[in-house]
Amino acid sequence: MIENQIKFTEDSTVKLSKRSDIFGVENKDWSRIKDLIEELSVKSSRWENLAWFFSATTIFLFISYCSVEDTNKFRLGFLWAGAFSLILTFFLFVMDNSLSKNFQKEKKRILKEMEKMEVQQERDTQEGL
Repeated sequence: MIENQIKFTEDSTVKLSKRSDIFGVENKDWSRIKDLIEELSVKSSRWENLAWFFSATTIFLFISYCSVEDTNKFRLGFLWAGAFSLILTFFLFVMDNSLSKNFQKEKKRILKEMEKMEVQQERDTQEGL
């Protein structure tokens, strides 16, 4: 384990572990960790789940509107609720798409940062030798 040392006097020395040692990440683990991060994906988010729920609700409301008689006092309510549900469904799918893109950007940013950390660790190792 590579350590940095800070000496205040001959009797007092503080040993600081490098960042990689604190988290238990060794040089040989970088490729495995990168592979794990690259494989991360948002399988389904709560926004997508809500969007699918409201899309099913929209279909139900429009079918209800079409299946009730013209004299039914709830018929117009089914139409308005279906329209509102359709708008909400669209909003939720847009929100899910936006968050998914942000997740992909963040994943790329993390991988770039890991490459910088790996290069720095290699430099530190070479300087320590």
